[in-house]
Amino acid sequence: MKTAVKMPVCLAMSCALAIAGVDLCFGKDAPQPGASPDEILSDWLMQDVGKDGINKCFTSKADATMEAAAVGKVVAHLGEAGKPLAAEAAKLAAAKVPGNDPKWKELYTRACGVRRSKRLAALRKYCGKIVFTRHYEMGGSHYAELVGIPGQAPGFDGATALAAYRRFHLAVTNGLVASAHDASEGGLAVAFAETAFAGGYGLKVNVRSLEVADDISDIERLFSESNSRLVLTVSPDDTVAFERVMADSPCARIGNVTDTSRLVCVGVDDRVVIDEPIEELKAVWQAPLKDIG
Repeated sequence: MKTAVKMPVCLAMSCALAIAGVDLCFGKDAPQPGASPDEILSDWLMQDVGKDGINKCFTSKADATMEAAAVGKVVAHLGEAGKPLAAEAAKLAAAKVPGNDPKWKELYTRACGVRRSKRLAALRKYCGKIVFTRHYEMGGSHYAELVGIPGQAPGFDGATALAAYRRFHLAVTNGLVASAHDASEGGLAVAFAETAFAGGYGLKVNVRSLEVADDISDIERLFSESNSRLVLTVSPDDTVAFERVMADSPCARIGNVTDTSRLVCVGVDDRVVIDEPIEELKAVWQAPLKDIG
């Protein structure tokens, strides 16, 4: 056991942090705040008609061009399972049923349910419970690729990022940073693990401490790949000076380095959502490289 040192504080520098939701699967029967049916429908429409179309779909009294296109986009992902749904849409269109008729919304919702089940089929053997939340800016993330959601890619605030990086550089040049790791592919969860790999110690973090909206879920906080973020460790003797340097930038103290050789992540409701040995995580992380060899 590694002792006789002051364990550094773990901080997250989150410039322009814009995390949003995903189709959430996190632990067997893990209690999570879910989204309402209207929020889920809004998310589906975001995928299929875009942000500008959310408030327009299912409102037209004249035609159903947008509604038919939305159903068609869903059906295109379903293969054979989508043919009966496509036939129903064709009948509605042939009968010139207007877009504000409840039949279109019911058909679209039903088709989305089939698409959702298809996307999550591979995850059901691992997760006893699946809860759905928003996923507006999970696009392009490794998690989104794994689950199969398109989503919207995170934005980038260059001015905020530049100002934060300048302050970070000042902290480094003043000897206030013990280690730094970018949060990129895999999001903060992977950055936490890789930080622990490098130092040989454990980490215990609480993602509730991140500077984001209160309704952001654990999965969103851990696996979003929002831009311009760093995971830093700072000696306890330097935390006051470091936080003074970073005072005008989005930066949060989220946990501590430990001597347990485990990665422990505590969620927004103070429930442990990740608790794994560093060596096991590292073995999984290295496995693809060994496969190449």
